[in-house]
Amino acid sequence: MNKQNREHHTHDKGFKLLLKNKDIFLAFLREFAHGTYADMISIDSLELDDASFLTNNTNKRESDILYKAKIGDQDIYFYLLLEMQSSQDYRMPFRLLEYQLEIWRRYDHDQYASKSKKNYKLPIIQPIILYNGDTTWKVPVTFHGILDGIEHYPAHETVLNFHYDLVDVNRFEPTALKEQTSLISRVFLVEQSKNLDDLFQGLQYKADMVFKTDEDIRIFQQWMQYSAQSRYHGEIKDWIDELALGGVAMIESNLNHLLANERRKKAQLAKESRQAGIIEGKQAGIIEGKQAGIIEGKQAGIIEGKQAGIIEGKLVAARQLLDLLSDEIIAEKLELPLATVQKLRQE
Repeated sequence: MNKQNREHHTHDKGFKLLLKNKDIFLAFLREFAHGTYADMISIDSLELDDASFLTNNTNKRESDILYKAKIGDQDIYFYLLLEMQSSQDYRMPFRLLEYQLEIWRRYDHDQYASKSKKNYKLPIIQPIILYNGDTTWKVPVTFHGILDGIEHYPAHETVLNFHYDLVDVNRFEPTALKEQTSLISRVFLVEQSKNLDDLFQGLQYKADMVFKTDEDIRIFQQWMQYSAQSRYHGEIKDWIDELALGGVAMIESNLNHLLANERRKKAQLAKESRQAGIIEGKQAGIIEGKQAGIIEGKQAGIIEGKQAGIIEGKLVAARQLLDLLSDEIIAEKLELPLATVQKLRQE
């Protein structure tokens, strides 16, 4: 498995662990699924189904989640496929058909005794794709969308078809996600962050309403260890543990401290970069001054000309550094008398 595939695998695993929590999964359905069915489901009716058949024909994928629920007396299955990568599989409708058939086959096997009854029924399956790629999802969201010539077939309505629900993480407005107070909405906001400063600010907003219990923090930490850490290549490893210090009572204080630390690091990096630029510019100025002096001296054919050129180059460089460095540092670095530099500043 190459590095990119390992990162996708780790990212998928983080989301799978997160969404295997029934409360979080139900919040996901209610806030981000497009159907109205979610409001009709109670948390007590949700059952996570970890059946191994889901991976038997798919090279042991780690990105499938299956829940069983009830709407009234009717069974309904939610099949969630995690596509936490930029590439898109245009076979997706066909893959979803295969997965649904596997679920129905097992259901049919379990209901063998009722096969001869007139009321034999298969359960509804709602397929859902959770996608977080940078580009807009372009794969057809219906099975008909991959059937060649279906739009011209006169009896197209009689041909097998289904529609899957697409939840595209990066298409949600960040401002809307910030106003939502579920853990899954805050996870989506973190997914959209472009840097650590964005990440901390996203977590900080209404943190006391998002992280209501110590368990919320623990679940979020677990997700961060798998998903966000792989994106930031270990940069956030140290603060994941700090996030939970003191539990819910300290979450806002911890986030404030982490954000302040991150901004101090950025300021220090900017300062060091600026100083490096000054030194580089100063050195270039000295070299340019010396070269100009040498050329001028040679052209004049006298030693005095060369020396004058070198001194003039140093003076040019010194004037350029007056707004950036102290007189003492300029004099030391350019090998000029301090009085000369002080006189330049007075001009």
